[in-house]
Amino acid sequence: MAFTTKATIASFGGKLLKLSHQAKSTNCEMGLNLYLPPQAASDSGKKVPVLFYLAGLTCTGDNGAEKGFFQHGASQKGMAIVYPDTSPRGLNIEGEDEAYDFGSGAGFYVNATKEPYSKGYNMYTYITEELPNALFSSFKQLDSSRMGITGHSMGGHGALTLFLKNPGMYKSVSAFAPIANPINCPWGQKAFKGYFGEDQQQKWKEHDASELVKQWKGPLDILIDVGTGDNFYKQGQLLPENFMKAAKESGNDKDIKLRMQPDYDHSYYFISSFAEDHIAHAAKHLLAYVPSPPQTPPAVSTVPRGEALPWQPAFRGPMGDEPGIPTKILPPPLPIARPLSVQSRQSAVAALLNTFAPRGGPVVVRLPISPPHDRLATPTTPCLPPVVDRGPPSVATYAACCTAGNDQFGAEAAGRLCADV
Repeated sequence: MAFTTKATIASFGGKLLKLSHQAKSTNCEMGLNLYLPPQAASDSGKKVPVLFYLAGLTCTGDNGAEKGFFQHGASQKGMAIVYPDTSPRGLNIEGEDEAYDFGSGAGFYVNATKEPYSKGYNMYTYITEELPNALFSSFKQLDSSRMGITGHSMGGHGALTLFLKNPGMYKSVSAFAPIANPINCPWGQKAFKGYFGEDQQQKWKEHDASELVKQWKGPLDILIDVGTGDNFYKQGQLLPENFMKAAKESGNDKDIKLRMQPDYDHSYYFISSFAEDHIAHAAKHLLAYVPSPPQTPPAVSTVPRGEALPWQPAFRGPMGDEPGIPTKILPPPLPIARPLSVQSRQSAVAALLNTFAPRGGPVVVRLPISPPHDRLATPTTPCLPPVVDRGPPSVATYAACCTAGNDQFGAEAAGRLCADV
């Protein structure tokens, strides 16, 4: 399915594309915004993870792209962002444009079963199937194995329900001021009555995050922000407490973080204030997931042996003998070439640390060893010496302790080495 590019806008080193395409599920032309970070340059061959941002009532794909301030963090993490529309447009259904909270701009990310809205109001299928399939087919730099989802208000409802209804499809989820219990608030009751019918109460529950969370099995790491100055929160439209109560009663609340932000309202001033927190939350999951290595390994670096890296890491060890220190272990095979020169192995370690290192904590990285380059240390080359060897033959374990501001390397290098994901 081909996209039409209506505009290309430079943004934080990447490109914001304003796109449109004909969608079968919604029976109309759908508009959207797609942000490609600098790491997704078309000639780089690198695939980047994708975060879907679902907007709220009355919005289009432009609101989050233009006012949410997501691109800044996404450019640093190397993450693409998709900003879809919130409903079909121009279906000429009687009454679809009469209210801000139903019909146009208010699709609620469900598949309508009640006539006449069942003829095009299929935003659930559009967001979970048709749109991602079209994007991954047209933009090869997008990684279909690493999708996350977030959203605001009605879009926060969409993010939570789509994540909970599709275990494993999305690697991360978060929400801004979500409509967290729609079957018990005026917005949700109006929408579900119009899209499903008043007598379809079970169908209502199938699209309510506070009902779905009761059935969840396994870890559930969710970040939710709500402003205490939000008038819709005060009116009982959001009901985040109901979601947390249901999660607690089902034993699923341990990793759900609900942050009540003092004085913030429901606007994009609120969203933009915490956008980078949600980008970091998504990156924690999207960048930690390592897809299967490619069939054809990348070419071996030809950088001359002995050329120094621009930073000198600090070390502690052996990490394996120090209990209580959290580590992330990346077992082989890794998508890196063999044999590895000194410089290429150092570059691989640096790249892995940039992705996985938690601020102030050690990281353990395992790399294949290819003789005759079993030793990284030379008199003139900074290196990561082997401190633990717990792996199978031909695998050595290297460790570096990241501490921002450490005297042994500069702040710029510390920021690059200890990326905060």
